Amino acid sequence: MDQSLGQLVLELLRGHPNQVFTLRELAEQIVREHSQKFRRRLTESVGRLKTEAALVLQLCAEIGPLRVRIKADEPRIITTLDRPRKWEFRTDATPEGRLATANGTRLAGHRYVT
Repeated sequence: MDQSLGQLVLELLRGHPNQVFTLRELAEQIVREHSQKFRRRLTESVGRLKTEAALVLQLCAEIGPLRVRIKADEPRIITTLDRPRKWEFRTDATPEGRLATANGTRLAGHRYVT
């Protein structure tokens, strides 16, 4: 059975603990990691999905509304209120403290959504 988009997001975030992603970065990474599935979606699309960039934007539009459900399924996923919203799987399981980035620096001034 194919995984749902929400499951793919969970899998990606769990596979990259303490790494911060924007929604676009999540969508791009999912397309890279599941290229066959999403290339098929491009070829089967009638109309507006003609490029990978259009596919990434479509996935962003589909992932965004899943945020609350994804976070309910996995409480160690946090997001920021700031735009673009940052997504992270936290190994320390608290929304306070450090919000790690890919290069290990802190992102100061971000408000968290728990």
